[in-house]
Amino acid sequence: VSIVMRNLPEWAVAFWATAAAGAVAVPLNAWWTGAELEYGLHDSGTAVAFVDTERLGRLRPHFEALPNLRAVVVTNEDRRSEHDLPECSVPVIRFSELVGEGSADGAVTLPEVEIAPEDDATIFYTSGTTGKPKGAVGTHRNMVTNLMSLYFLNARASIRRSTGPGDGAGVDGNAYLLSVPLFHATGCHSILVANTAAGNKLVMMHHWNPERALELIERERITTFGGVPAMAMQVIDSPDFT
Repeated sequence: VSIVMRNLPEWAVAFWATAAAGAVAVPLNAWWTGAELEYGLHDSGTAVAFVDTERLGRLRPHFEALPNLRAVVVTNEDRRSEHDLPECSVPVIRFSELVGEGSADGAVTLPEVEIAPEDDATIFYTSGTTGKPKGAVGTHRNMVTNLMSLYFLNARASIRRSTGPGDGAGVDGNAYLLSVPLFHATGCHSILVANTAAGNKLVMMHHWNPERALELIERERITTFGGVPAMAMQVIDSPDFT
């Protein structure tokens, strides 16, 4: 199951639904061209793709070259209006049509599937700098191990500060500004997975802008944000820093 969209709430929903159903989640680079996306979908053997309307436009001319693709689920980033579904060579379904009703107590019944620790869970593609991008397979154990390592590191940091674990200084109780793509291992494994497990708030940006980041940090009471060093320096050096 490929996820081909910019950072949207539907990205996270599609990822966890895929994992819970025992399928393999394939986050593809939302910046790729139509031909590059065709390669990723074909190479991974994708049967279902979750896309936004912009990526749907890029992919439409390539559907006939993807014999394994059985359905495309589309979400519209513009929440003000419902989008028209184009005629395609594969079935196209609105994301909203697949979302079930939530229960009053918030309880969720997961699919009855057997998932073993060594079962494949994800395929992340390399950048393809020196050739075609290569799909790197990750297992459920890989994801859980990374998650527990992050908890360990935060607990150790709290103890070294003499504040003790479990006082809110670690992973729990935070609000994280997501400023990197979810299709990257950092955005998915280190930010989405960790913050979902901790029950933290995740605040998404449409695209990186240091002034917008500062506005969100103040308004949403952000405790953590990350990215490449240049992004941190842009925030620190911004005239709006105060």
